[in-house]
Amino acid sequence: MRFKVSVGFFTVFFFILLLTAGIFYGNPLTIILLLLALALHETAHFLFAELLAYQVNEFKLTPLGGCLVVDSLLAVHPVAEFIIAAAGPCSNILMALGVVYLEFLGIRGFWLENWRQWNLLLGAVNLIPALPLDGGRMLHALLKKLTTVDSAAIIVKILSLLIAGLSFGIGLGKFGSGRGGFLYLITGCFIFFQVFNYQSPKLDSFWKMSEKRKQNFAEKGYAGLKPLLVKPDTLIRNVLRRCGGNEFLLFLVNESGNKRLITEDAAWDLLISKGYGATFRDFNALSDNLPK
Repeated sequence: MRFKVSVGFFTVFFFILLLTAGIFYGNPLTIILLLLALALHETAHFLFAELLAYQVNEFKLTPLGGCLVVDSLLAVHPVAEFIIAAAGPCSNILMALGVVYLEFLGIRGFWLENWRQWNLLLGAVNLIPALPLDGGRMLHALLKKLTTVDSAAIIVKILSLLIAGLSFGIGLGKFGSGRGGFLYLITGCFIFFQVFNYQSPKLDSFWKMSEKRKQNFAEKGYAGLKPLLVKPDTLIRNVLRRCGGNEFLLFLVNESGNKRLITEDAAWDLLISKGYGATFRDFNALSDNLPK
C-alpha cells in the first residue's frame, strides 16, 4: 500500500546533530539503534492500522519519532484509535522488557543496554498524554467514550498546552543550572508546534452533518430522503463523502437479483465498526432481502 512520506528540515537537522554527536563521542552506531527503535515503533502502528482496516495516508518523521496520518474516519472510532495509538509505545516497552529478561539470564552487553534505553525513552515519551504523541491520542480515544468528539479534542488540546509549558519550563530550569534539559526543551517546543497546527479530521464535517440531520428529524418529526442505487462493492466512505446533504440517504443495493434497503444510519454504524474498507456487500448478514 502506497502512502506519502514527509521529513521536515528541522527533523533532518536534528538527526544530523545526533549523528554528529555520536561520531564525536565515538558511538555513532547508537544512533542507528535509535532509528531501528523508531522503525519498530512506527511498524507497530502501521500493522495495527492495517489489521483494523484503516488506510495510512502519510508518514511524517519528527524529532520525537514518526507520525502516521491515518484515514480521518478513525476519529469517530475510539476503540480502534486507542489500539493503534497504544501499539507503538507498547512495542518499545516490550523490547525493553525483553532486554531485561536477557539480563536476568546473564546475557549482557553495551548494545543491549543501549537498545533497552532507547526503547524505554521512546515508549515513555510517547505515553505523555499530549498531542500528537500516542498518549494524547489514547487519552483522546478514552474521552470520546465519555463526551463528544469536539469536547474530547478541546480537552486534550488544553492539557497538551499545559504539558508543553511544563516541559519547556523544566527544560529551561535544567539548562540554566547546567544539568542538561535539552530533551525537555525539544519536547515542549514540539508539542506547542503540533497543537497549534493540529486540525480536526475532515470527515468530522460529514459526521456532524449526519448528527445534525438526526437532531432536525427529532425536532420536526420529518426529513427528506435521498435514494441512491449502489453496487455491492462500493466503498461506503466514498458515498457518504460525495452524497451527504440535508436529506437522509437511503441506499438500494442490487446483488445477484436480490435487493437490499440500507439506511444512512446503518451505513455509518458499519463504517465505524468495520473501518476504512467497508463496502455495501458487508451488509449480507445484517440486511433482509426485499422482494423484487
